[in-house]
Amino acid sequence: TASQISACLVGSEMCIRDRRSWVGFVVPGVILDLLQKSRQESESQAIFADVDWRINDALTVNFGGRYTKDDKETVQTGMVNASNDETWNEFTPRVGLRYEFSDNIMAYATYSTGYRAGGFNGRVNSVEEAIQPYDPETVDNIEVGFKSEWMDSRVRFNASYFVMNYDDKQEELQLPSDTGTGQKTVVTNASEATIQGLELEAQALIGEGFSLRANIGFLDTEYDLSLIHISEPTRQAEIAGGGVGGEKKGGGGGGGGG
Repeated sequence: TASQISACLVGSEMCIRDRRSWVGFVVPGVILDLLQKSRQESESQAIFADVDWRINDALTVNFGGRYTKDDKETVQTGMVNASNDETWNEFTPRVGLRYEFSDNIMAYATYSTGYRAGGFNGRVNSVEEAIQPYDPETVDNIEVGFKSEWMDSRVRFNASYFVMNYDDKQEELQLPSDTGTGQKTVVTNASEATIQGLELEAQALIGEGFSLRANIGFLDTEYDLSLIHISEPTRQAEIAGGGVGGEKKGGGGGGGGG
């Protein structure tokens, strides 16, 4: 047996200062200066480790994990005066299997989790909206697939199938506003959702400096539980934009290298 271990500690800071809004269209052609300044600060720290354990010449087991801590603060001044801070932390594990049938054919399976920190909205109409954070978003991801090369590595064919289950999914929504604009854009925990898909990839080296490549994917997305009403146009826009919020997280493409 053989093993490989890696670990890393990372950190980052971000500050958004003095975002001022001119809103309110009470009379056509007249813009009301409704002073509202938003200052937000965030700090993120994480430590992660990854271990490859080669059980035999064919089978390798991978274990990994990441612990993330996020601190965020919001300060609102103007028509609404309020401040608040919040801390979130999450451990996101990952485990995978990789089996090499030969030097040219490998299959893999992974289970991983993903996490997106909560936060505060910058455009607010009340103290309650200013101090109330939205919750973190989490996702569980399962993926299986294989990678192969044929004809002295002149032909490559890969396939994968994945399922992602979102909890407290964050969505940016247009909602009615109490101010003169009539609407506001906010981030909220809108739903639980499931995304599943199949991806196929083929590539062939035809001749010196000339190759052909083809990809095809099938994606099925579904809101399992809407915590708020999501209009049909918004739902269709999400699907057209890549499916219920978009990208694969927490281990997409995972597996197995090679």
